[in-house]
Amino acid sequence: MSQDIKLRLSRKWFNPVYLPYLNDDTEFQIFLGGGGSGKSKFLSQRLILDLWKGGRNYLCARKVASTIRASIYTEIKKAVYDFGDQFSKSFAFSLEPMKITCIDTGNCAMFVGLDDVEKIKSITPDKGVFTDLWVEEATEIGRADLDQLSIRLRGKSKVPKRRTLSFNPVHNRHWIAKDHCTNLADDASTYRDQQISILRTTYLDNRFLADDDIVKYERYKQTNPAFYRVYGLGLWGTLGDVVFKNWVVEDFDIRVFGQLYHGLDFGFTNDPTAFVSVAMRGDDVYICREIVQKGMSNRDISQALAPLVGQSPVTCDSAEPKSIAELKYLGIKTTPCSKGADSVMQGIQWLQNKRIHI
Repeated sequence: MSQDIKLRLSRKWFNPVYLPYLNDDTEFQIFLGGGGSGKSKFLSQRLILDLWKGGRNYLCARKVASTIRASIYTEIKKAVYDFGDQFSKSFAFSLEPMKITCIDTGNCAMFVGLDDVEKIKSITPDKGVFTDLWVEEATEIGRADLDQLSIRLRGKSKVPKRRTLSFNPVHNRHWIAKDHCTNLADDASTYRDQQISILRTTYLDNRFLADDDIVKYERYKQTNPAFYRVYGLGLWGTLGDVVFKNWVVEDFDIRVFGQLYHGLDFGFTNDPTAFVSVAMRGDDVYICREIVQKGMSNRDISQALAPLVGQSPVTCDSAEPKSIAELKYLGIKTTPCSKGADSVMQGIQWLQNKRIHI
């Protein structure tokens, strides 16, 4: 039983900047920072220790369910095994439903995506109530999403309930910046009052990074200062410091391109459906066609795309397999995209090394 095992924690297992937050019971907690700052690693460590001590159940969320297994779920699983073989025997892992359980205490972490609202409404831990909410990549969600998740923290609990957001601070017009982070100055790394605690970290706070990882971030100081501001220093992006500056609007004839590549991101009410056709020539990317529209059914999408793509493949957001299958039935040659850890960041970096023509 976990209560019979004496677990001796070593400071060397943690990044020192996070240690004051290991037992922080502030109701609303924000961990923002650059890439490679160790946010997810620490929050995973804290989560499994909370499950092991007993009394806390976690609801872990991201905007899209299909991104969870390769990111937050895997990070927590790695943290379990990092504490040693004897410790890991106290945990069980499942994918259907996606859950990590401390066998000895019965407490668990469950995982949901906001693209499946009905699942969120019905999810509940086997023992007790959800005491903790952790939203990874929280800038992907909206205010209403956070409200929907927050009401899952209901029922009596012997421990204070907590909500935790972790993310890269992409843009200072984001609702999280305006609603919760106005008291954190750019030259400050922490803010705290009775309702909220905020910690900003960077790659320099993560002593587990390899030397070549540090060199990679340092390089952006000169090559892409706007990118370095967000993903290096963990500062909110600004309108002047846009991520992409390497583009130009110009006239060109798309008939000269031998092949077009097509991409589709699904939306409906809040976000539009977005379709794009691009051509590639060396390091030049040509944006040839686009459709951006709210309220499109799959039949609407198929009718709009058919004359543009013919029998060419269309790479789609993998988070909606039903829509992909229906479009294929309607005659569009659809295929799901591949997503993995840091895929958004890698995509941004790839595009920043191209010349974009619109």
